[in-house]
Amino acid sequence: MVAGIPTRVGTTATTVGASATEVGATATTVGVTATAVGTTATLVGMTPTLVGTTATTVGMTATGVGATATKVGAIATVVGATATLVGTTPTAVGETATGVGATATGVGTIAAEVGATATGGAAPHRQVSSKAMRTETSETFELIAAGRRLEAAWHGPPSSTAPTIVMLHEGLGSVAAWRDWPAVLAERTGLGVLVYSRWGYGESEPVEVPRPLTYMHDEARVALPEVLAAAGVREAILLGHSDGGSIALIYAGTRAARGSGAPRLLGLALLAPHVFCEEISVEAIARAREAYLEGDLRDRLARHHRDVDGAFWGWNRAWLDPGFRAWNLEEFLPSIDVPVLVVQGEADPYGTLAQVDAIERGVRGPFTRRIFDRSGHAPQKDRPEETTAEVAAFVRACAGGAR
Repeated sequence: MVAGIPTRVGTTATTVGASATEVGATATTVGVTATAVGTTATLVGMTPTLVGTTATTVGMTATGVGATATKVGAIATVVGATATLVGTTPTAVGETATGVGATATGVGTIAAEVGATATGGAAPHRQVSSKAMRTETSETFELIAAGRRLEAAWHGPPSSTAPTIVMLHEGLGSVAAWRDWPAVLAERTGLGVLVYSRWGYGESEPVEVPRPLTYMHDEARVALPEVLAAAGVREAILLGHSDGGSIALIYAGTRAARGSGAPRLLGLALLAPHVFCEEISVEAIARAREAYLEGDLRDRLARHHRDVDGAFWGWNRAWLDPGFRAWNLEEFLPSIDVPVLVVQGEADPYGTLAQVDAIERGVRGPFTRRIFDRSGHAPQKDRPEETTAEVAAFVRACAGGAR
């Protein structure tokens, strides 16, 4: 709810957009069922009417919902009981619009919260706990982990009704870089999917470089537990790609996965994970450096990262540091007793099947490997149907075993 009660947005013929659609005259409540304002369809009114061209903007073309209205939901937008934050910059939604915010509905002037505690005027830009009940939809929000602001997205049912697939991106990944795969997995499995950008990636808080060579250990032991707690995850299947797969293994092999308040870990689905540094990895990462400096890699990555240089150099310099040759995660494997799936491409330039062999030898839980030909380091992109089918079947089995 907005301001804790079913608040009408507009009481007299307020118009949104060129079509002069009424927001309030026949109108309905905004947020009674925690409707998301953002990446997927906001319903305003009985028609239903979309607010903004792609349901992500309110007032971008002088719609009358605030003369200077900017984005509502660029990173974190939920209207209702699951509320996080509205916008990323001070956004005047309702400052000049008739009936929109005139009765202190909590759509404020300084990135105010829209939700159960949001009433009247401005509120400071801050993180809001996302443990509240979620709807079966897609939403974007932000959370705080290890003292850093991180962008995140949720797809599918809430953690109160189904286990959650937690997606951990690769060394140059982000929420946006996963494209539509999180939503596809939610649909194919019937499970919730949490995806977030780690510190220094996507729209999350920029990182300080150089990163320590233990950056994956730090993510697994400190940041990931806080992400799971902030998002209210109760039962988790970790789905990690490359660095994300390594982080999943560290997490599963430490007390972080078994500590008080930790969610129940049901399984690990790993795409091209690393457990030690190979020469082939170093050579491929050195080539990536040249492509970043002399080719178009920087431009392509800039589509997905606010601080593209921080994202790239934080990863690249760590792996190319001579001290990283001693990096090894095999000590964590014997403590892993949950089911593990590893998917690897035969043509992966960043790692050999020796990585898969080491994981199979080391873990104590059931192990499954799937090796795809005609696939490189990202089987979810090179062999999308096969990878999706394998991952979906695996996580459904893990989730079924939890019931």
